[in-house]
Amino acid sequence: MANYRRVEQILVELRPMFASFATFEWFVLLLWGVLLSTQPPAVTSYLNAIGKA
Repeated sequence: MANYRRVEQILVELRPMFASFATFEWFVLLLWGVLLSTQPPAVTSYLNAIGKA
């Protein structure tokens, strides 16, 4: 659980690098998809990992 909190802390620190909040939200979804994916790398795999597809 501490790892998830640390990732969230890092993401909050990265927020100022994005011009819009929507872009930042997509980045967060992609990052969590990459981190949680257990399938071979692909966009659909990332979406499956976060439960959106």
